[in-house]
Amino acid sequence: MNIKTIIAILAIFGVAACSLPKMPSLPSLPSFGLENEGPEKRADVDCEDTKRLNLKDLDWTLAKVINLRLHDNRFTPKTMVMERNTGTIIRIFNGEEGLRTFFAKEFFRNAAIAQINYFGQAVSQTCIDAIRIGPKKWAEIKLVPLRQGDFLFGGEESIIPFSDDNKGGKIIVR
Repeated sequence: MNIKTIIAILAIFGVAACSLPKMPSLPSLPSFGLENEGPEKRADVDCEDTKRLNLKDLDWTLAKVINLRLHDNRFTPKTMVMERNTGTIIRIFNGEEGLRTFFAKEFFRNAAIAQINYFGQAVSQTCIDAIRIGPKKWAEIKLVPLRQGDFLFGGEESIIPFSDDNKGGKIIVR
């Protein structure tokens, strides 16, 4: 190889290294309260667009209800199917003895959340990445998925792509 070829190859690698995607960083997941239970605020995301939607006037009695249970450190069901632009209510019950997190960052960022009820109490925060649920407690999230796609959910440590020990699941929006 001559020197011009080597310089050209090094220049290509240099340009390619600049365009490599950054590895995603997991948010620190700040807490809402109630002893670190409840919705976790969305980090650095503006929710103004979804707040302008008139979700309060939706007839939530016609919404699809999905009951999600955490037991033996696993979520059941493993797959939730929803329709885009259609009201959906996700009820999450923590059957564990300890505090657990339902983490679905990409899904929540592609949905408009109308209301969150945590253990029977309405929560004003609707821009979230995750929700922490205390032992033997439940949360109800009324939302409208805005984009089609497949989104992973689980506990904080369970959303590891290509992992054999993924105890979370998948949300499919059609």
